Amino acid sequence: MGGLAARVEKAKKRANLEAKFFEERMNLKEGIRQASIAGDSKLAFELSQKLDRISRDSSSVRQRRRCKFTGRSRSVYSKINASRLVLRESAAYGILPGLRKT
Repeated sequence: MGGLAARVEKAKKRANLEAKFFEERMNLKEGIRQASIAGDSKLAFELSQKLDRISRDSSSVRQRRRCKFTGRSRSVYSKINASRLVLRESAAYGILPGLRKT
């Protein structure tokens, strides 16, 4: 995979896939759960096969939080969706109220 821009585009593509297949994935998972409770292993297996055919990138666990300013994926604060580097720079310039660099 290429640079940061390519990774950000890949993340956007995954987010779109997640939104597209969310309902279908939830319905299949619920069907598998209900079939397992009822003891119908054949139906549960068929539903799990259908779930396997859906793209893996549409799963919510494959999403990664990214900084909305730089696209950095590590050390991102969830409340403001900014990386520690952006947070530090913003504090240094006094952009964020109530936060100063010491």
